[in-house]
Formats: sequence, C-alpha cells, structure tokens
Amino acid sequence: MGVALLLRFLLLPWVPTGMPFVVFYPVIVGTAVLFGIWAGTFAGMVGTLLAWYFFLPGVGFALGVGVPFALSLYVAVIASSLALIRFLQLALKRANCAREESRKLAESRETLFRELQHRVGNNLQVVSALLSLQKRKLSDPAAIAALEEAADRVQLIGQIQRQLYDLDGQQQAMDSLLTQVVEDCLESFAREDVAYTIAVERGLTMSPDQAIPVSLIVYEAVANAVEHGFPERGGLVSVEAQFVGQRIEVSVSDDGVGLPADFDLAQLQSMGLKLSSALARQCGGNFALESGSGATRAVVSLPCEGKG
Repeated sequence: MGVALLLRFLLLPWVPTGMPFVVFYPVIVGTAVLFGIWAGTFAGMVGTLLAWYFFLPGVGFALGVGVPFALSLYVAVIASSLALIRFLQLALKRANCAREESRKLAESRETLFRELQHRVGNNLQVVSALLSLQKRKLSDPAAIAALEEAADRVQLIGQIQRQLYDLDGQQQAMDSLLTQVVEDCLESFAREDVAYTIAVERGLTMSPDQAIPVSLIVYEAVANAVEHGFPERGGLVSVEAQFVGQRIEVSVSDDGVGLPADFDLAQLQSMGLKLSSALARQCGGNFALESGSGATRAVVSLPCEGKG
C-alpha cells in the first residue's frame, strides 16, 4: 500500500482530487487474488484510511462535504469486489476438487478394467490347462486330438481378449488387432517364409462382440492358408477389412495351391471351418471360401455396427 500511496501522490497533477481511490482499488483487488481474501480485506481497510486521510476534502479524517457518501460508495465497491473474488476462488476450489475426484475415479476404473482383463485371460488359460490335463486320462487318439484342439482355441480366445484393449484401456484399432492375430498364428507355425499384409478401411470399427469372433475366424483362415496353401513353400497372406454397402467384409487370401476342384464347404468336416461358419452366424453374418487362379480367399460378411 506504501507504493500505491506514493504513486497516488505522483499522479496528483494529472488525476483529479475527485478520484481519491483510483490507485488503491487495483492494489486491493490484486492483493485479494494473489494472497487471499483476508489479505485483500486488510489492504482494503488500509487503502480506505489512506485515501480518507490524504485525498478526501478536509484535514485528516474529517467528514467534509461529500466524504461520507464517497467513503460509503468506495467501501461498497471494495466489499462487492472482494465478495466476487471470494466466490470465484471458492468456485475454482470446488472445480479443482471435482477434477481431482474425477481423476481418481478414472484411475480406479482403469485399474479395475485392467484387473478384469487380466482375470478373464487367466481364467481362460486355466480352462485351457484343465483341458490339456484331461486329455491325459484318454486313450482314444480322436478324443485326445479334439481336446488338444479345444485347449488351443480356448488359449487363443484368452490371447485375443488380452490384445483387444491397449494399456490405456482403449479398444485396439482393427489393423493393430489383426496384425497381432496374424503374427501369433505365423509364430505358432514357425513359418518365417510366409509374408502378410493388413489393409483396414479408414473408419472401420467393431464392437468386442464382433472383434473377438472375427479375430478367431482370421486366425483359422491364416492357419489353413499356412497348413494347406503353403505345404512345401512360402507365400503371401493378405488380410483386408472393408465396408461393402451396409456390411463389413473381412477376407483372408493367399497365393497358395488353391482349393480342390470338388471342394464343398457344406460337406467339409474340418472343425476350424465349422467353427468359422458358426462364429460368423453368431454375429449375424456368413462365412465363405472362394478359390480361383491358384488363390484361396476366406470371407466373412457382418452387419455394419460402426463407420466413423
């Protein structure tokens, strides 16, 4: 306030005497904002006394003509300003508290989500392990093979479940998810001579109810391509996901040996292809195998749930 008083004296030649509080008001407001409402109140009281003593008509604290009105008006302005500043400070404090609470809730939700994903994956691994243990009690080769196949698929579902979301709890983009599925499949076959490409149309998304079955179908299609399309040589597997009208079409094609001329999907006994057809129907879609010019193409067509 001493600086404000000195500045007010320096401004006497230019500032009319009818404006005794012109320098003190911004100092009071600034003090309240920077140091709190009580510091602002103290500065307001000191400023009022200084202005009254030095710049209002009369000697010292005299109540000359118009002085009571000027003091009352100044006190009212200062009081209303301090009240507004206090209100804004409290509102800002409440907003900061709410933001901190939201941050804690978001962290808690993310932690619970990750724990849920972890537990689901672990439970699926336990189921896969139980199936693997159960096969040891069997002697029938067909039954053993069936349990091994079931255990492998349960384990695959667990892997896809883990890959469906990133570390921040956001659902993985389809190209990232499909890339991981294809890489896992090729790694399981130890086929470094098979290359792959992934092409996903911009804006294509799937809900988890679609993404998991589609990932399983893609895995089965890539596995069939590697096992039957490239039995003695390498090749290229291409995965595409695109909008076709009001539907989503996901295809897996290879440049392998192709399908036999008398191939009939409906008559085939392959568990993998039966599973692919059943998963496609579960999503309200359909599954088909096409062959031509030495290439094989597995296609699943689904209802469109999202186009961003």
